[in-house]
Amino acid sequence: MGTSNETIWTVAYSPDGRFVASGGNDHILRVWDTRLHDLAFELECAIPSIWTAAWAPDGKQIAAGSADGKVCIFDVKKREPSVEFKVGQSDKVYTISWSPNGDVLATGCFNDAVWLWIPKTGKAKKSPFRGHKSHVYCIAWSPDGTRLISGALDHTVRVWDTDKGQTLFKGPLLGHKNSIQGLAYSSDGKQFASGDVEESPRVQIWDAETGKPLLPPVSEELKRTFQEAEAEAYPNPESDPGTPSKMNAAAAITAVAWLPSGKHFVSSSVDGLTRIWGAQKGYHTRETAGQKESVNALAVSADNTKLATASDDHIIRIFDPISLEQLTDFRTDHTDSMLAVHLTPDASRLVTASKDKTVRFWDVGSGKLQHVIKAHTDSVRTLAVAPDGKKLASGADDNTILIWDMQTYDQIAGPFRHDGCVRALCFSPDGARLLSGSDDCTARIWDVFTDKDAFDIIRVHAGAVGAVDWSSDGKTLLTAGADDWTVWVWNATTGEPIHGPLEGDGIKGIQAAAFSPDSQYILAGSSSGTLCIWETNTGKVVLDRQEKVNVRYC
Repeated sequence: MGTSNETIWTVAYSPDGRFVASGGNDHILRVWDTRLHDLAFELECAIPSIWTAAWAPDGKQIAAGSADGKVCIFDVKKREPSVEFKVGQSDKVYTISWSPNGDVLATGCFNDAVWLWIPKTGKAKKSPFRGHKSHVYCIAWSPDGTRLISGALDHTVRVWDTDKGQTLFKGPLLGHKNSIQGLAYSSDGKQFASGDVEESPRVQIWDAETGKPLLPPVSEELKRTFQEAEAEAYPNPESDPGTPSKMNAAAAITAVAWLPSGKHFVSSSVDGLTRIWGAQKGYHTRETAGQKESVNALAVSADNTKLATASDDHIIRIFDPISLEQLTDFRTDHTDSMLAVHLTPDASRLVTASKDKTVRFWDVGSGKLQHVIKAHTDSVRTLAVAPDGKKLASGADDNTILIWDMQTYDQIAGPFRHDGCVRALCFSPDGARLLSGSDDCTARIWDVFTDKDAFDIIRVHAGAVGAVDWSSDGKTLLTAGADDWTVWVWNATTGEPIHGPLEGDGIKGIQAAAFSPDSQYILAGSSSGTLCIWETNTGKVVLDRQEKVNVRYC
């Protein structure tokens, strides 16, 4: 039909079959007329090479992905780019596909992730879907748009719930011994096919409802090969990153908090260490010693006089937050691991939450127990104290949030309910609203005084929301993904995203995140042991630290 002197990487038919788009190394998308057997027109975009292209269902747009991680959406009528955006840091776009209704664009990328985008704006619709162990080469939508399948260099196929971003069928589908290069759904959505690039290429047909292989039958020898590969890639089924879990026990960093000056921050980790870091250069200046049990939570008093940590050994330790000199400690009577700790604004009292389903109040000076709340029916995972010190919120694995009077210990609001365990809580600066994050992939804002259902629900994370925070001026929110490894920044009034998804080099499984005291920066700590700081106004990384324990001292 025509020729090009450059390598051609992709071809795509228009919905009506009249045209074919082709792309290669010369950054030009050529559109050919199949009736005239000639070039119809050319589309140019500022991308080095076009690796993948797809027509929108209505035929009015063509999306192209490139080797430098850029996506360009062309207006076919105007014959010019309408939207351009970059997928991620140091990423490459291998495959691209429109949803059946044309409202969403999906990309499969070099950095092992699947992304969903809003074509009109070029903004991410959700955080990336993570789970593959290597490059994602192909994707395909179900006819109803509720599911997306992806195939990768890791020899696996994954089926995603496009609303929640979760892998269905409890993990990857194993039916190939080599890289997956092709995927397709049947027109009725009841089956899908996957193809690989073995020496004897294999095509596998799957039942779309069960995830079971249909044709050809999988031999016992091949089953053993797949099982061995699965055991090597996923030694612990609970560790599959495409399936959110309640608690990542291998997490390095369990909690972070800024010191009131904003010049330093503190982190705790499963190695039993609590560290003070300089926010400007990221070097840790002090660390605790002599403790082996995991430090699961920490809290800094508003007056910067006390730092409290809660550990697996059931001991509360109080430190000077500047010198990290231990001031006191006391053993609690919790019967299981403590998961959260919070100091009142005046630092006179301390609240702890535990796997033993209780919330306990303590006098900091004497270490004496003041009160025990036994209202939750499962592990209490998170706490938040209102800025005025009068209200306490507790969130648990029983999917509920309860609000308590700090003086009388009476329940004054709730239960507020999620569809998964509650991982994170934060009061607004005026104490009237509560922000929560959950394993149900949502963050929700609750009106504390009306005791009504959430009036704003954030559905963007592809997995559990591991951390939330409210800016000091009340205008901005942050949510962080424990499973999708991203941070989003939100307008607290409109609920619209300001920045996101924010990613950091080496950030995996964000367990803790917080605004700086002046709200100019965002700090996050992850299960990979990496700390990262972003600038709130721009979303740019200003500091990341991957050296874990092996870093220089100031």
